[in-house]
Amino acid sequence: MAAFNLKKLERLRDFSGEPSSWRRWSFTFRGYVGAQSVEAVTLIRAVEELSEPGVLNDPANKAIDNNLYFSLAMCLKGAALDILMNVPEGDGLECWRRMAQRFEPRTAGHGRVQLIYLYLKHI
Repeated sequence: MAAFNLKKLERLRDFSGEPSSWRRWSFTFRGYVGAQSVEAVTLIRAVEELSEPGVLNDPANKAIDNNLYFSLAMCLKGAALDILMNVPEGDGLECWRRMAQRFEPRTAGHGRVQLIYLYLKHI
């Protein structure tokens, strides 16, 4: 797999770790990745569902993992960058898994909190 075209990343806004911007930013980032590699975006979608690290550590995916890591390094800041800095270098899929768990957990309680937040925001 060829490296991602990092020049195109300039068009993508930085993600600071603000939970309210995760859904839009992650959608746009997956679009950027998917335009360059269907296999990479498939792996990103797969790790979003995982609760345990390392399940997709396949040597065949190492190039994608590295490309994702360095692409994220160019567009994360704040709490999101802290997550990246706390995974081993080159482990972009693990960083994505952790961000998905933190910024978009898949629990009923989280869904209620999101609805309350949206309601209060528009009062």
